[in-house]
Amino acid sequence: IVGYRVADLFGQELFEQRLRPMLDQCLAGHPVNYEAWFDFPAHGRRFMNVSYHPYRDNFGTIAGVVVVSRDMTELAMVSQALQENEQRFRTLFDAMPAGVAVYRPTVDSKDFIFIDFNKAAEASTNTPGTMVVGRLVTEVFPGIVEMGLLSVLQRVDQTGRPEVHSVSPYQDEHLQQWFKNYVYKLPNGELVAIFEDWTERKQAEALIESMARFPNENPYPVLRVTPDGTLIFANAGAKPLLDAWACKVGDKLPDPQRRRFQEVIASGCHQIIEEALGRQYFSLNLVPFPAAGYANLYAMDITPLKLALAQLEEKNQIIENINRDLGRLVVEGVQEIRNRDLALIHQSRQAAMGEMINSIAHQWRQPLNALSLTLANIESLSCAPATAEEAPSADDVALRNKVAKAYDIIHQMSKTIDDFRRFFRPDKIPVPFNLSAIVWETTSLIENTFTHLGIKLDIRVEDPEVPIMGYPNELAQTLLILLSNAKDAIQESHAPSGHLAITVGRRARGHAGAGVATTGAGVVVVEDNGGGIPEEILDRIFDPYFTTKEGSHGTGIGLHIARTIVEQSMQGHLTATNTASGARFEIQLPLLDTAEGSGSGESSPPG
Repeated sequence: IVGYRVADLFGQELFEQRLRPMLDQCLAGHPVNYEAWFDFPAHGRRFMNVSYHPYRDNFGTIAGVVVVSRDMTELAMVSQALQENEQRFRTLFDAMPAGVAVYRPTVDSKDFIFIDFNKAAEASTNTPGTMVVGRLVTEVFPGIVEMGLLSVLQRVDQTGRPEVHSVSPYQDEHLQQWFKNYVYKLPNGELVAIFEDWTERKQAEALIESMARFPNENPYPVLRVTPDGTLIFANAGAKPLLDAWACKVGDKLPDPQRRRFQEVIASGCHQIIEEALGRQYFSLNLVPFPAAGYANLYAMDITPLKLALAQLEEKNQIIENINRDLGRLVVEGVQEIRNRDLALIHQSRQAAMGEMINSIAHQWRQPLNALSLTLANIESLSCAPATAEEAPSADDVALRNKVAKAYDIIHQMSKTIDDFRRFFRPDKIPVPFNLSAIVWETTSLIENTFTHLGIKLDIRVEDPEVPIMGYPNELAQTLLILLSNAKDAIQESHAPSGHLAITVGRRARGHAGAGVATTGAGVVVVEDNGGGIPEEILDRIFDPYFTTKEGSHGTGIGLHIARTIVEQSMQGHLTATNTASGARFEIQLPLLDTAEGSGSGESSPPG
């Protein structure tokens, strides 16, 4: 390789990306050392330790770089294998079901220091490993001396022979348990103790021993059965079981019970089962004694416990039902209160609006009367009476026409005041009315506003005679709410030409609130081209206080009041859907029975 460029030997890309920066750093006077894997054509993949050292000439100037490299592949692979083995050991160590502790003897070998503690050991002793590792055994578990395990550790450390420490009780101020230990010594001088928690087993054995000590005096049933299922002993308390199984001492047990005993004796593991015998419930504890060749059954009557649990479950169910009903009543009560509040708000607003209209009417009456008298004086002074021979002049005719027009305007203003006063007067008694007449009267109040805003109002009367029994003023308020919302939607959508269509008619069958079918229904449909209602809020627009208008432009009660008027006051139905260009609101009201009366009022625009 002497005489070749580095880039020619390693390739231009590797030279520029990895070697060139380190050569530049070394030529600047800074040594470089690093370790990395290299792929050599002749030797394959090798792990190299590389050092770059600048060397200087006689004048102290850096004249070149000395590169020293060492092949560390075997060491790297051994280190990696050690890490993998350590990880594998740690996984197995922590996964062992038995507790494992690793110790190192102190200098005098009188005590031992914990150097490892697995997960099962932490669970058995209820002590985290961080509180154990690095501390003396007698410091962490002082009861180990009395237990005899410290002596076992010292003997194994001296002799190197493993020992099994029989099941022994351990006790200190924090722990009271039974342990069985197996201790052996590692080649490096460390000790390993594998231990099992025998506490539950010792407690069960103690219970069984106490119950079996005097079986005849035991008030609970005690049985003894051989592997072939023969009953060889039964105390006096076992009579309910023997009666239910129809057997006696010396007989073979019935098949289900015999199979249970045979399974317990074969497996060497005790079983606890519950069994209903008539109206009684028993807990059956089957305990094998393989060395003796039989199994014992210790039973306990748990009928009172079962009855108590059943009563508790029943009472819990009753409480759950009460809580569910109470929650429903609370929700309904809160909703009723909110509806009343909304109704009061609506009524107070209507009352305030009525008082304001009355005040305006009172203020307008006198100026309108004075204006009428002034017009009368002008007419009497300026228009000379025409004689039979003389026709009125053109000026007189023009003046009289202007005066007549002024009278019409005054009359219209007076009529508008009366319409508004009647509109805001609360209805107390349902009356028959014509649906189309209410639509014409309501739209006449806001027609000028829509015309000023450039919104075309299209009223289609499919049936001029639609008799309804109810509250015309409240229905008019509902229509005003729908028309006002449509106007706002058209303005916010910036549609090039606003359009609002109102259709009045009837249907052969309708729905009168809560899905109750009627013989017919009057229908008012309000459609706009304001872009429609977002689908995600379509089912919420009638909720109280729900509004999509920003700031203080909306209170969120308009549509809720509209639905309340239609469905509660008028026993009708109000729905909202979207069309291709906007929203569609439909009011259905039950038709008036013609036997009770008929609608009245004009079906064409008033005036």
